[in-house]
Amino acid sequence: MAKNIALTIDSSNEKVILGIGELRAETFDVEVIDEKLIDSMRASNQKLLPEIDELFKTHGLSAKDIAVVGVGRGPGSFTGVRIALATAKGICLALNVPLYGISTLDAIAENLRLNEVYGEALVVADAMRGEVYPVFYDICEGEIVRKNADSVAKPAAFLGSLEEQGNTIACGDGLVKHKALFEGKFNLLDAGLWYPSGTSMLSLLSKQMKESGNPLSVIEHDAGLILPVYTRLSDAEENELTKIKSNNAKDLVTGVQGEDTNHISVRPVELSDAPALAALEGDSFDSDAWSEASFTTDVVANNRIWLKAVSGDALAGYVGASYSGDTAEILKVCVASGSRKQGIGKKLMRSAFELLRNLGVSKVLLEVRESNLPAQALYFSLGFEKVCVRKGFYGNENGVTYSVDITNFANIEDFVVAESATFEDERRPLIFAIESSCDETAGAIVDSSCDVLSSVVSSSAKFHARFGGVVPEIASRKHIEVISQVAQETLRLANMQNYDDIDAIAVTTHPGLVGSLVVGQAFAKGVAWAANKPLVFIDHLEGHLFANKLCDGEIEMPCLASLISGGNTTLVLVKDWGDYEVVGGTIDDAVGEAFDKIARAMGLPYPGGPEISALSKDGVAANVELPRPLLHSHDLRMSLSGLKTAVVLEIERLKSENPDGHLTRQNMCDVCASFEQSICDVQVAKVKDAIKTYHAKTFCFGGGVAANRALRSAFASLCEKMHVKFCVAPNDVCGDNAVMIGLAAQFEFEQGNIGALDGDVSSQSPLNSRH
Repeated sequence: MAKNIALTIDSSNEKVILGIGELRAETFDVEVIDEKLIDSMRASNQKLLPEIDELFKTHGLSAKDIAVVGVGRGPGSFTGVRIALATAKGICLALNVPLYGISTLDAIAENLRLNEVYGEALVVADAMRGEVYPVFYDICEGEIVRKNADSVAKPAAFLGSLEEQGNTIACGDGLVKHKALFEGKFNLLDAGLWYPSGTSMLSLLSKQMKESGNPLSVIEHDAGLILPVYTRLSDAEENELTKIKSNNAKDLVTGVQGEDTNHISVRPVELSDAPALAALEGDSFDSDAWSEASFTTDVVANNRIWLKAVSGDALAGYVGASYSGDTAEILKVCVASGSRKQGIGKKLMRSAFELLRNLGVSKVLLEVRESNLPAQALYFSLGFEKVCVRKGFYGNENGVTYSVDITNFANIEDFVVAESATFEDERRPLIFAIESSCDETAGAIVDSSCDVLSSVVSSSAKFHARFGGVVPEIASRKHIEVISQVAQETLRLANMQNYDDIDAIAVTTHPGLVGSLVVGQAFAKGVAWAANKPLVFIDHLEGHLFANKLCDGEIEMPCLASLISGGNTTLVLVKDWGDYEVVGGTIDDAVGEAFDKIARAMGLPYPGGPEISALSKDGVAANVELPRPLLHSHDLRMSLSGLKTAVVLEIERLKSENPDGHLTRQNMCDVCASFEQSICDVQVAKVKDAIKTYHAKTFCFGGGVAANRALRSAFASLCEKMHVKFCVAPNDVCGDNAVMIGLAAQFEFEQGNIGALDGDVSSQSPLNSRH
């Protein structure tokens, strides 16, 4: 049975739900072979692929038999949905087969239909945080009819908004926690009908395939385009909007955001922006122009989003939209005359799409004057399609209605791509590596000589910038958006069409943000299982150690390594490759984290390290006195929390001494210089003691902060005086990247350290416990 198996996957809740069926090529009907429902209890990442593997083996099938995959998009547990989706994406890309997204709630309703439960039904799924996802359906013998869009609500508020329900039935795992509230108002079904089934998932997959013009087209049903259903923003974004819409939001500062290459950043509109919006509106429109009062009212209205594009302090444009259920309407799009033809309109619209999609919107509408051809060209480039022409909509002119489906819209950053190399057989083993521990999604292919065949990095740093640091939920969402594209680009750059020439799949599994790590690992597992390749699980810190293999010359052992980044400040004794001992490090904050927090305290963009380093060049460290915590502790412990507090106090003191209450540029330069010097003094002292204690022959400097010139120079000077070889990785592999994961994987693969399909991720590094 070659290429005629349909596989469905869902892990949107506390269950793993699988279905396999035989696909009829002529009709696209699916004959169910088997299905599984497994309790996962927050262990979907560990159970999903082993259960798929067992199901296939039970029926004498292999991954190569798969013709199509369907995956539950939720809504449900954000992490659970992403685990199933990342796994499905990996499988589909490895096999070059299409992927279909299936509503988990629709699958529950379809399961009722298949069990001959008819009538009006409420599916109420658990949304965590004391909330539910409620959707009404009419369930008939031949079909299910959805009556409302996905949304999230507090159960009591939702029930309070309803009229008497009569004989309406209710089911869904939201009843596990909230059964008492729904009893008496609905006829609750048996708990066995609260979940999707493999059969109902296969049924909906078959239905979608029949409705498709080209059901087995990998282009039309690209795995990279399928995304989760979200009905709310991340907590950071929700809190930001709450502040903006509060009564005392005038002059609110929502944070800082790094600028793009055109010095344009996109931020939420605040009440204090209303005069500037009205002024730009008046310059751009005639009779259609809104007043300041109109903006003041609309910016804080419910079911509205407003974003602005700024260049420095100047308003370059704005976009506003209203939304209800799964549909939104663009109210205003405007770009200042002096800022046009710079891609600002597209940037605003794409940012609005992302925000709306995360609020559960799937369709966006807008109206435009028939004569406004530049605007229509923009909308065409964003995928809008013309719906109709409305005669006299603008009085003396027709209006044109446009619509676009944003269900699978992804606001993807441009990739940072390293040069690719030519593949040759003698370079085996070839490792395909994935890194997703924080806010970079990276892929690389590395050969046995530590040469890099390809390297791709997609960073979501700009999306975190206005919050002054990485927001874990936003990072996870960005990983699932881009991981397929990163993998495909990594293969393309190495002149590969598939994974046939790859010998192993490597992935970072610890330490890092768990929600980010699990996307990379689930994707890697999917690829490895489908392509029948071994898995290699890599410690992120070990990756930073191996990045030093790209330095010139041999690394003599024992080696001391300082790994400094946003999440780590660690001293590691490398007795030999694979034999590590953590001998020192911070007892509180990491150096990179301290850089970011101090930058934020001064109103500098995220990430803060480059900003502080740039300003410190013009500063005089002696003008600002700061402590050197634990400098004389006679051990290898470090601490940054006290230093951060001291810097903040100095910032406030300097502000109070200035007539306008702000830091001068020279103040900022001096603070940065003193802060950087304090970091250098402590780090150098600890490294000096460690080199002496452990008789290190080589000192390696790694991690994102290894790009800091002051620290590099200080360490280089120390090593020269101590006659110790100094190694620091090239700048492009100092930050998070997949090249270093591939380098570490070459060693681990050679040692026979192969990961299992039930492996999991961890926020902690076990470097110390390896031996």
